[in-house]
Amino acid sequence: MWRRYLRFWGDDAPSDIDNEISFHLEELVKHLKARGLLDQEARSEAARRFGDVARVRSECVTATERSMRVSRRRDARDALSQDARDAFRALTKHRGFTVGAALILALGIGLNTTSFSFNKALLFPAIPVGDPAGIARVWSQNMEHGIFATLLSEGDIADLIAANRSFDDVAAYAVEPVTLTGSQDAERILAMRATTNLFRLLHVSPALGRAFDQGDANADTRPVVILSDRAWRNRFGADSSSVGRDILINGRPHTIIGVMPERFWFESKDVEAWLPRSLPRAEGGREPRSLMAIARLGTGISLDNAQADMRALAQRLAREQPRTNAGWDVYVSGLLPFGPGEKVFLGLVMTLTSLLLAAACAHIANLLLARGMERRGEIALRAALGARRGRIVRQLFVESIALSIVGGACSLLVAVPIITQIRIVLGSRTPYLSDLSLDTGTLAITSGMTLLASVLFGLVPALRLSSATAGDALKQLSGGTVAGRRRSRPLASVLIGLEVAIATFALIITVLYARASSNFFAIPFGFESENVVTFRLDVPEYKYAEPPAAARVLTSVHERLQRLPSITATGASTRFPLSVGGGLPTEAIAIEDRPDIPSEQNPWAITGVVTPGYFEALSVPLVRGRTFDARDSATSQPVAVISRSMARAYWPETEALGSRVRLANADASAPWVTVIGVVEDVRPFDPTSPQVRQIYLPFAQAPSHALVYFVATADTPLSRLQDVRAAVRDVDPELPILDLQTMKETLAKQFSGVRLGQASIRVNAVIAVVMAISGVYSLVAFTVARRRREIAVRVALGGTRSAIVAALLRQALRPALIGVALGVMFSALVSRAAALVLFGVNPLDPVTYILTTIGLCFAAGAASCIPALKATRADSVVALRSE
Repeated sequence: MWRRYLRFWGDDAPSDIDNEISFHLEELVKHLKARGLLDQEARSEAARRFGDVARVRSECVTATERSMRVSRRRDARDALSQDARDAFRALTKHRGFTVGAALILALGIGLNTTSFSFNKALLFPAIPVGDPAGIARVWSQNMEHGIFATLLSEGDIADLIAANRSFDDVAAYAVEPVTLTGSQDAERILAMRATTNLFRLLHVSPALGRAFDQGDANADTRPVVILSDRAWRNRFGADSSSVGRDILINGRPHTIIGVMPERFWFESKDVEAWLPRSLPRAEGGREPRSLMAIARLGTGISLDNAQADMRALAQRLAREQPRTNAGWDVYVSGLLPFGPGEKVFLGLVMTLTSLLLAAACAHIANLLLARGMERRGEIALRAALGARRGRIVRQLFVESIALSIVGGACSLLVAVPIITQIRIVLGSRTPYLSDLSLDTGTLAITSGMTLLASVLFGLVPALRLSSATAGDALKQLSGGTVAGRRRSRPLASVLIGLEVAIATFALIITVLYARASSNFFAIPFGFESENVVTFRLDVPEYKYAEPPAAARVLTSVHERLQRLPSITATGASTRFPLSVGGGLPTEAIAIEDRPDIPSEQNPWAITGVVTPGYFEALSVPLVRGRTFDARDSATSQPVAVISRSMARAYWPETEALGSRVRLANADASAPWVTVIGVVEDVRPFDPTSPQVRQIYLPFAQAPSHALVYFVATADTPLSRLQDVRAAVRDVDPELPILDLQTMKETLAKQFSGVRLGQASIRVNAVIAVVMAISGVYSLVAFTVARRRREIAVRVALGGTRSAIVAALLRQALRPALIGVALGVMFSALVSRAAALVLFGVNPLDPVTYILTTIGLCFAAGAASCIPALKATRADSVVALRSE
């Protein structure tokens, strides 16, 4: 009986074989007994003639089960093929539905794919080094000064190497421009001057030649260099015999000892040469902070363990070196130092895109449910003709999978252009994004999301619709209403509520972030960018070794620019003004005739070197005093101009003009610098940073080899670019002009990441709101279509149109209002966590929540009114006759 019951679940091969063998043996026993043998003798002879029963049974069961598996696979393949053909016919028959659903899925999956690719490139960068997860970056940090991560001093790195217990190896380096000469014309390239253990720490080796050894960093040895594959191919035509030859770097011969692999890069893909430097020494000083440091984590050591170790070291240095290290911490990060705000923003975008995919699945599930109700008669008829429920569910589910595959394929058309745009906009600034693409892992995630989407939006409608019975088929064929309306309505309402909740959350977050972005850009920069041309000059040290010689060249360029027609002002600085908040180290200063200040409150400022005309070229307002001019020469009294914030911080009750300061890294015998002017603050890149305490020194008294020029014009800046090039060539034809462009173009690049973030959040919100409103519309339209006879009867019996519309609106707006309430609550929770990126905006701003809620409710009501009003205007006689 048990075996008979199991036959409902398929054939039972062992039972069939046992029955067959038993029947064969019984027949043989009957035959032998008929020939005169006794019962026991007949059975023994039958067993002897049959042979090994167990072996025969095993072989037969194995062969039968193999045949059954082949048959089941063939049947499943045929059934799946038939389901696929049916799904294709269904999708092509309803092209409008297919295109709309595929587009929604393409947006949901495509944006999620883009978000995953972007976060993967940042969190798990594909750097061609050994075990990148074991590499940590070490930074200086001073949150009191608004510095999340900046460079280290030579003395701090020396102490780190001597005292750390978390790292197996520590390397220091700095990137600098050098002039490469030799077999071809002079070329300005980027070089990395690193400690000799850098390549050992990175677990990489040159493709040709050898890596650095300790002796290469000695001052008395012949200088050596390792070239990138690109520089080797461009300069030497990939000639392997070039290793061992000399090349001129900054006018000095360097022996080529190695060539790095073709795909290798670290820190920047523009680095084309590596030069050795000795290990940092404690006597190297605590300022300036100008070196990068990376470390290889020890076995079993996590970033948190290393952070605790480095924090203890920073506290000890603050006690031992209060003048330079008070308030400074050591921050340990992965290869990319994500600040708190960046982490919050990435998490916010991931949350939005994930919820958008959920909303897309809910929307399509509703559409499938609505379309499936039209097929209840067909499905019920299939059931009446003997189709099992599992067979019906499978067919409907295959249609959902086919739809998701179409959407997943179309999602690549969404993701590829967005990823390409991100690579173009941010790739030059962030090398980890320069190769951003859809790799194998990303495509696997896309496929997984496609299958997940098919399960999310396809399984529940398939199970619900497959419950149709033969009675439903008879009702449908007789013109009656198919059962299940009351059961399907709650599910559709839940899905609509989910869509509206997601749309509410996305819209509130978008409005809050848009207001924060407006605040971000509304704060004045402190300088003007209209009609300003900017470019950078790096004077090669091999040609102008002494700073005064380089200063004469840069000053000559400045003078030539001043004589150009339509030029209103010209100035230069050692850095771009907005970079104040971009990680530049602050520098401790001493103020004359001031009592000792507690070490944790040491005066500090950002130091910049500018030429006469700098403030005039950028229209930085002069508060009082004067700016630099020809009187401030190398032989005159040392002077400085400070920002308003610095004057307010250190001279709140007295006049700053005439006061004297000394930079902390200067020798104690260095002269005091007299404050001759106060200018308005120049805003940092991040307006939340307090880094606006700035001290400006005249270029004549602090010369350098590089300047960023700012040329203010009276006409269109683009028309002055050729004049600028000509002025530089007149001074020295070999001077490379870098980043020549208008100030507006420079600022656009500076803020490209911020604007890209704005666009991503807006796109998510718009799609979510459109899906929610269209979902409400489709729910009301579906309800009207199903209740067409009821509405016609009500109208025929004298029911007022307003009462009918009100009833339909109540049914549609109830899930929408519940969704809005849930969305508001979720937004309140998330926005409080996202407060770091909501600059100048209250995360619980009542105006934003109220206006957003009213707007969504109004849109949902308007979407509901359209089909409701249309239903009441239909001719009731025609509606009843059609039924």
